[in-house]
Amino acid sequence: MDYLRAGKKSRLPSGLGFQEGRPYDLYVYDVAYAYLTENTPEPPENPGGMTYVNHEYGENLAPFIEVAWALVSSGVVVPGNTRLEQRTQPDVYGFSLTDFGREWLASKELAMNPRRYGEFGKLLAEFDVVYGEFYAVRSQEALSCFRHGNFVACCAMAGACAETILFTAYARQLGDEDKALREMMSAGGRGRAETAVLGRLKEGQKMELQSSLALIKYWRDHAAHGLTGRTNQNEAFVALVTLLNLAQAARRYLL
Repeated sequence: MDYLRAGKKSRLPSGLGFQEGRPYDLYVYDVAYAYLTENTPEPPENPGGMTYVNHEYGENLAPFIEVAWALVSSGVVVPGNTRLEQRTQPDVYGFSLTDFGREWLASKELAMNPRRYGEFGKLLAEFDVVYGEFYAVRSQEALSCFRHGNFVACCAMAGACAETILFTAYARQLGDEDKALREMMSAGGRGRAETAVLGRLKEGQKMELQSSLALIKYWRDHAAHGLTGRTNQNEAFVALVTLLNLAQAARRYLL
């Protein structure tokens, strides 16, 4: 991210066959060399450290390549050179910023760094076994929508996922999934299910769950039916965090 934001260029060693003035916003070799030059301690047996760093960045490109392609999947960069006036032979290590990527890097309201998507996804996935397949699919779809800038869809999917959590708790209480599904699909069924599920809790526990359900229901009902205006990144991020809080609280108090 520092490399892309600041246009940081690595101090490339001479004699390695690098071309000057490459037409890429991100070049994997440059990033790897810049990072290792700044962060690799100089071995005592190798004054100057250059040979050691050159070897390390040549041998350990995999993490840097993975991050580059994670940015591709996030819509931040695309492979190759997008500047028509600077046509070059294709280079698998070169990437160019998209319009979305430039906006994302310049945004002062950035809610989540792409490198955190995997970690946040793991937090949501911890509850897959608790809430089942529908939760697993919807929670990751919500995160995917966020990653690609589809913030209204992210909020709608977070709301649908929250409904799956409520259904799981209600089915556990009734001891019958089919009956719980019929009840929740009937008119006013979701409200009755929520009342039944929360009715046995202590006041503090009830308030914690109600606050999460209220915000999630807002996005479920409004975003999913096109009743909101423009939804920004911060609102979508709050919806994801609220979903995670709901998953944790429901497991703690209801299951």
